[in-house]
Amino acid sequence: MLRFKCRAAQRTDSPPPAGMAPALWRLLCARGVDTPQAAQDFLHPDASQIADPFTMPGMREAVERIQKAVDRDEAIVVYGDYDVDGVCASAILHGQLRAMGARCEVYLPSRHTEGYGLNEAAVRSLAQEHTLLVTVDCGISSAELVALAQSLGMDVVVTDHHQPPETLPDCVVVNPHVGDYGFPDLCGAGVAFQLARALSDLNTALGHIDLAAIATVADIVPLTGENRAIVACGLKRLNLSPRPGVAALMRSAGMEGKPLFSETIAFQLGPRLNAGGRLADASLSFQLLTGSDDFELAAIADRLNTENARRQTLEKEILAQAEAMLKDFDFPSHRAIVVAGEDWNVGVIGLAASRLTEKYHMPSIAISLRDGVGTGSCRSISGVDIYRALCACESYLTRFGGHTQAAGLSLPAENIAAFSRALDEHLFATVDADAYIPECEYDLALPLEEADADFIESLDRLQPTGFGNPAPVFLSRGNFQSLRRCGRDGAHLQFSFAGAHASLSGVYFRAGALADALCGEYDVAYTLSMNEYRGRRLPQMQVKALKPAENGAKNAIQQEHYALQHAILTQLLYTDSLSAPEVLSLDALDAHMAGNQGTLLIAATEEALLWAAQRYPGIDVFCSVYPTDPRAFHALSFCPAGTPGVRYSQVVALDLPFHPACTARLDRRFSSSWLKDLPDIPALREFYRAARAYARAGGSANSDEHLAQILAQSCSSTRVAAFAAVLLLRELGLIRLDAARRLTVPAGMKVDMESSQLYMRMRALVSYAMEVD
Repeated sequence: MLRFKCRAAQRTDSPPPAGMAPALWRLLCARGVDTPQAAQDFLHPDASQIADPFTMPGMREAVERIQKAVDRDEAIVVYGDYDVDGVCASAILHGQLRAMGARCEVYLPSRHTEGYGLNEAAVRSLAQEHTLLVTVDCGISSAELVALAQSLGMDVVVTDHHQPPETLPDCVVVNPHVGDYGFPDLCGAGVAFQLARALSDLNTALGHIDLAAIATVADIVPLTGENRAIVACGLKRLNLSPRPGVAALMRSAGMEGKPLFSETIAFQLGPRLNAGGRLADASLSFQLLTGSDDFELAAIADRLNTENARRQTLEKEILAQAEAMLKDFDFPSHRAIVVAGEDWNVGVIGLAASRLTEKYHMPSIAISLRDGVGTGSCRSISGVDIYRALCACESYLTRFGGHTQAAGLSLPAENIAAFSRALDEHLFATVDADAYIPECEYDLALPLEEADADFIESLDRLQPTGFGNPAPVFLSRGNFQSLRRCGRDGAHLQFSFAGAHASLSGVYFRAGALADALCGEYDVAYTLSMNEYRGRRLPQMQVKALKPAENGAKNAIQQEHYALQHAILTQLLYTDSLSAPEVLSLDALDAHMAGNQGTLLIAATEEALLWAAQRYPGIDVFCSVYPTDPRAFHALSFCPAGTPGVRYSQVVALDLPFHPACTARLDRRFSSSWLKDLPDIPALREFYRAARAYARAGGSANSDEHLAQILAQSCSSTRVAAFAAVLLLRELGLIRLDAARRLTVPAGMKVDMESSQLYMRMRALVSYAMEVD
């Protein structure tokens, strides 16, 4: 099940500024950039768009206290965090203070032994040698520990970007969420950059803009407003003259000489810089970003690269174990995934939880067990406030914290099962089932004729893209043509996608299995790029998601009716039982379909298929196959072969013939005339004569289906009847296709049709259809 959702903030009918493609203007307006001046600023981000740092409450007081410490040669400690944002923020402020001649050091807590933020042991230790503690990327929720630091003789300046609690620390606080600063979405390094700028000037602070850019992308804050300007300026610096540590990391990662984009930071540099804090020591990343010795930096970069590879391995191992635990998971009976494993790395479980949430579109909690205690990381979906859910289950937890989409917790191992049940109960009671329907967001419905090279190249002006300013996704309707599997083992799909007035070549990764299934009209969500091939640059779409258009199921059936029905016909001819399953009333079926999960409908006729698609709008339709999504969303399958691989609470046959997998049949009548068309003895004789004439003429066929198509034309019959005849004649030895695919008809053979179990089975199907109808 999938729902397309337009993420447009607004639309416009106003004409685009001179020289701008209409589609680009519509895209900008959809993102709230709806005036020529706003478009100019958005498309040309620069440092002038970063606000005066002194407009941030607390900034002036912070500068005064820090400057006093520098002037008095006080010992200053910068207290950071172990993730990329915390490390970069620490490096920015440390670099600025050292440039001012300050006596300072940086303290980065251990993820594994100390956890996030200030802690008592660290505060007591630091107070022995320092008189000023400046936090970066933490501290806003540590009022008690700030008070402890002050009682031990340290002054404290808190710089942070997280949401402030009701009670703030009783010290100087610099946080864009506090007061009326115009842009609250800075990351911790963004706040540190503004502090460095306030301590010096803009030109000096721009020496740190690359670190602020890396952190802004890696910390997944919106790439709009000041953040967009920070990242744009930082990328320019990174591409023109990367600092030695970044250059070393790029060499180690095989990226030397390649241009850096926001996506490169998000998926290449960021994970490597994070690997230090996840698995080893965050000070490795800090040393890399602040060091100058090429030999040492190369060694650190190689170690971070190795740690990142180890992180990937650990993540895969944890994810594989989690997936194994979900093998028999009854998705319709749950509203959250809770998995636990012995000694799972606590620096990696959050990534595993994210993967599970992405795959199953359910809140997911991965818990590492050690010495009877579980430490968990939670990730959620839009519409499910995981922090509020934890609050409702707090009696099972030792501690927890977080926000709507991510959280952490700890609990006794023996509480996990009860906690999972309580969490399910809370979510079933408070969250609408629609929140669990996966969504694919798109920006614009785009006519394919507008997806030309000029427009695609203009999309580069939206860079830097990322969270809050994603690479644009478009939605178009059309038909797939020239489908071809490509890549290793045919894993991917290449095609031409034809709209009403234009076509576009495209690729759909990890979708090779769909090569024979994409018939009829589809709505397709995709991104656009220019593909270089043999010296030519051509527009190309890359599919993100697709679903049949409103009339797609009907069109598919009209085009492929025979191909779909012969699969179920083949199966039914070799199935012994004709017994009808339990009868289900229409009211009972409607009750089953009231939710989103648990019921599979099976149709064998076009009439039943279209009836169900109309009665249950939005239901996923599958042709000749079963759904494979383990979440068991309601689905409608037309003429599937085999048995379902997903556990459904109810499998309902809508019409004849009753599929062996069905647990119930609908108390409603649909036409089963296609079964009544199965050939009797006179019809079989006619098919045999046509086959013999075709064989004498040297005829050949690629398959049984191909031969059935030829015989259907010769005998003016339906393809289903012809296919049934081919199955029967071939089984009796009256026809065969040799190795060269030539049709041969042995001479002089006589058979008693009524002695054939296959023929009698076929006639029994016809009789049963007439009787039940």
